[in-house]
Amino acid sequence: MFTLSRLFFCLLVFSFPFLVGCIYRTGSLGSTYLFGQLTLWAAFQVLAVPMVLLRVEYTTLFWSYLPVALILGIIGVKRFRSFKPEKPSVFLILAILVILFQCGFYVFGMHLDEDDARWIAEANDALVKNKMLLHNPATGEYIGRFVGEMVKDVFSPWPFYIAGISKITGIRAASIAHTVYPPFLLGLSYMAYYEMGRQLFKKPPEQGFF
Repeated sequence: MFTLSRLFFCLLVFSFPFLVGCIYRTGSLGSTYLFGQLTLWAAFQVLAVPMVLLRVEYTTLFWSYLPVALILGIIGVKRFRSFKPEKPSVFLILAILVILFQCGFYVFGMHLDEDDARWIAEANDALVKNKMLLHNPATGEYIGRFVGEMVKDVFSPWPFYIAGISKITGIRAASIAHTVYPPFLLGLSYMAYYEMGRQLFKKPPEQGFF
């Protein structure tokens, strides 16, 4: 059941990158949000990779990351007053409508495969057993070391970020990864395209059309 508390924490999680992005004073809503989210991901990876290698419990990573993210958000809030967003062009508004249509396909037609199942198993392993990459994601057997495809996951701790969102919002990791986060990532990728358009073209119509 999607309670009001879950809704609040979802809004908090998905709006927080904008506050962090205000650190950079980009002048664009899209690029501000994009840079904020990339900063949060980078900070998480800097903490996660050594902790996974040292076989630290997941809760240690989770509670170490939260104050780092909070500090980044506080720095962004202090610079928020100087933020002056650009006016969106007609082309950009039309692009947003098309992107929202695509997001609908992600929500109702998500594609799943074996890699996805492994990541969800690793996220649930962190949430339930408080371990990171120490159990076989296919069988649940404790192995205590990184083997097979788990080796590359050490340096790409995406499942544990999903687990963190699940822990904060109270929504299952599988639902976060399959329904909630895919449209968010699609929108974020278009923000990256928009930022490229801002760099390549000087006028707003051309930027939005790109």
